[in-house]
Amino acid sequence: MGALTLLPVELLDLILSYLPNRDIKSLRLTCLTLSRLAQLRLNRVFLSANPLNIKVLREIADHETFRHNVVEIIWDDARLIEHAPERVLELLDGENWAQWGDDPNSYEGIPWWFEESYEENVKNRRSQETFQEADPSIHVSWEFYQQLIQQQKTVLESDDDVKAFSAASDLKHFSLQINVNHEKSRHFNMPADHPFDPEHFIPLDTILPKISEKWKKLQHFGLSGFLVRGDDLLSVLADLPASVRSVELSHLDFMDRDPNAYRDLLVNIRDKLGWGQRAEHERPVLTVHHKWNDIYNMHYYCYDKAVNDFVYHGGLDPFRRRTMGDQGLYRLINPFRAYYGSEATSDTSMPLEILE
Repeated sequence: MGALTLLPVELLDLILSYLPNRDIKSLRLTCLTLSRLAQLRLNRVFLSANPLNIKVLREIADHETFRHNVVEIIWDDARLIEHAPERVLELLDGENWAQWGDDPNSYEGIPWWFEESYEENVKNRRSQETFQEADPSIHVSWEFYQQLIQQQKTVLESDDDVKAFSAASDLKHFSLQINVNHEKSRHFNMPADHPFDPEHFIPLDTILPKISEKWKKLQHFGLSGFLVRGDDLLSVLADLPASVRSVELSHLDFMDRDPNAYRDLLVNIRDKLGWGQRAEHERPVLTVHHKWNDIYNMHYYCYDKAVNDFVYHGGLDPFRRRTMGDQGLYRLINPFRAYYGSEATSDTSMPLEILE
């Protein structure tokens, strides 16, 4: 590696720019000089209720070089489950048999839901080349899962995942991602007009810093799958710095379950935030995707164009009550195959990233 260290810095930087992080990591281990010159490209940090993720974020925040490169934090609020809901099986005679959450199945002390997940995972892995005969047994896996659950409890009780946000400064891209399917399934038994349990509501100002002061260079703000209150969310949007160029508000659930909640939010954005008075290139571009209860599991509606037309150009309300023959201002998206509503072209083979 001696010859490599003798190259001009500009040429070495060019060579390093073609290497993935895993190769840069190996290169850094060869000598002190390359450890100093070959810097990992760390611009995105994932945060969850896991102590290792929090430790990594804090160490990056404390690193004089790495902390200046992080522009995006993605917070995944999905949780490992401790207890499963009731499982109901329909018997041949038409009667139902119920099995409650943690009753063990064929493995002593291991609940049925973990056993089923484990066996499904093993089945899938056996169909791939990655399967190893030395994979951990179900008992070892359950013991490790219990350790992860305990770590998660410790983080949640201390709010360490929320406090970790304060370690990030000069952030340019923030996405708060909740596991949408998990959140939906948790409430699937409730009537459509039934309010959510207040215990499931997390006020945004309790987990976010004063954005206009802490993240003055922020360019993107995104919420996905989050349970919100309209006025609470509007206050956060009003606090975004003028540097923000894109805002995502996708798959949101509103506390009061008002069917007009999305429309009311857009009206308030249009009438109260003054974004429409900015120069066109300074306006935040809005992204709104939503999954309603009347479509297939993987499908969702894309309202991007209609939402921006409504907020900035006096367009029609994309969430208005539709009449006979009204196709709706949205596109119906399948992540694996795109099908379009009234905004689209007829080419259904185009990749989703091009459509968006």
